[in-house]
Amino acid sequence: MQERKPLNPGQRERVVDHVNRFLASWEHELGEDFARLVADRESRSHVVHCGASILLHRWGYGPPGGSFVEAVAGNDLMEAFGRADWVNVRAIRFYCTLIYNTGLIE
Repeated sequence: MQERKPLNPGQRERVVDHVNRFLASWEHELGEDFARLVADRESRSHVVHCGASILLHRWGYGPPGGSFVEAVAGNDLMEAFGRADWVNVRAIRFYCTLIYNTGLIE
């Protein structure tokens, strides 16, 4: 298992803020179903916090993620779908877009 680095002060908040802004700019680009999903406040919060956990896990920061976060961060599509809840099944394309377009935030 990869050694995890401690989060820098404010790092998680900066990552969450980035994911929120990224989601706002991409939600309609990813289809009507996804836009409806994230229109619900609880689902949107879930997507934002999972997205932040995925990024931090990929970069080796903070506590280890759950099995879904580990699968997405580890680029294991079959495992990610198998571990996803009903919100994350519909958000996997967003997470892939987020990972591809986001550099390290310290």
